[in-house]
Amino acid sequence: MRQGHAVWARFSESSQHAWWYPLVLATLVGFDALVVVLPGDLVVALSVLSNPSRWKRIAVVSAVGSTLGSFLLYLLVRHFGTHILEHIAHSGLDLPRWQSARGFFKRWGLFSLALGSILPGGSWPPVVMAGLATDRWTLVLVSLFAGRLTRFLALSFGIREGWAVFQAIKQEAQEARRPSGPSS
Repeated sequence: MRQGHAVWARFSESSQHAWWYPLVLATLVGFDALVVVLPGDLVVALSVLSNPSRWKRIAVVSAVGSTLGSFLLYLLVRHFGTHILEHIAHSGLDLPRWQSARGFFKRWGLFSLALGSILPGGSWPPVVMAGLATDRWTLVLVSLFAGRLTRFLALSFGIREGWAVFQAIKQEAQEARRPSGPSS
């Protein structure tokens, strides 16, 4: 098992310094923001765990990718809005949840995009509602980025600090198990 961990550590270290790594990370997180299939937060967490010293870069790249993915969703809803609503109505999705999202957007306006970006699982409905309700795309883009940046900075910092605490506890436990030297 130790050898597999060493191979993964070498791969992750070399990959995170490769020119293509930020593009892949941003694409994965952006795709998650667009279609909500991939666990984008997990991808970010694993990236931070594999290279904790680069947590800020990972957070910013993830925020940019997620913002662009969400903004693409906003643009698609702006263009195909009524067709999407018809699809939702006929697919049997949870309509009370969409009604709740509509009320949330009406109450908070574009701030709901930033707030929805911070809350796990709350990012997609406000983007759809914004696409149906507003054409102020620059404010939508800024709101999305502000929320996504806050989310990924908090997530990355928390993962980095949590990992550091775990490593410190692990080291203390290992030192406690070592037999002490000869007593004088």
